[in-house]
Amino acid sequence: MEDSSREPLIIRPETRERPVTIVQVPRIIAMHSVSEAELDSVASGQTSVHLGFFGVVCGAAISFTITLLTVEITSWIVQSSFVGILSTSLLLTVYFGVRAFGDYRQRRRIIASIKATRRQDG
Repeated sequence: MEDSSREPLIIRPETRERPVTIVQVPRIIAMHSVSEAELDSVASGQTSVHLGFFGVVCGAAISFTITLLTVEITSWIVQSSFVGILSTSLLLTVYFGVRAFGDYRQRRRIIASIKATRRQDG
């Protein structure tokens, strides 16, 4: 793939006021054939809804935890409401975190299968 007997192309400018050296480095470009379904799956995975909701409910859980630990709440109704919202936020954080991780793993499997197809073909 890489021809080591070939010297890199070096171009030097004619003037000494602006010394510049350009070195050409050979590269390998691999192209993959991808089905429409695989392309849609990989492209849509970057904007995972589960990851977005995970960020929102995780932020809510953190803010309600900080509120409960730092603010003295005298009303038991407000205290119970905050604890309930915190519990719900924690549950949803776990749920959306697991789903976002599953989406990530699915994208990685699809990309691995695309790359494996390339290795088998050539």
